[in-house]
Amino acid sequence: MKKGDMVITSGFGRTKDWGNTVGTVTKRRGEKVFVVWENTSFHIEDEMDIREVRPYEKTKKSSDFID
Repeated sequence: MKKGDMVITSGFGRTKDWGNTVGTVTKRRGEKVFVVWENTSFHIEDEMDIREVRPYEKTKKSSDFID
C-alpha cells in the first residue's frame, strides 16, 4: 500500500467492529499506514497497523461495460 491507495477495513484488530469503512492512505511508515476515512466524523489521519486494512477496489457498474 502506498499514498493515494484506497483501503477498506479488514476486520482485524481495532477494525473488528467497524463494518466496511473505506479510506485513503496518506502515508506509510513500515508496518503502519495512515488513513483518512470517508463518510466519518474522523477527518484527520488515523494510524493503522498494516493488518487492519486491505486494498479496496471499486466494483464496476454494468454500465461501464457498454460501449
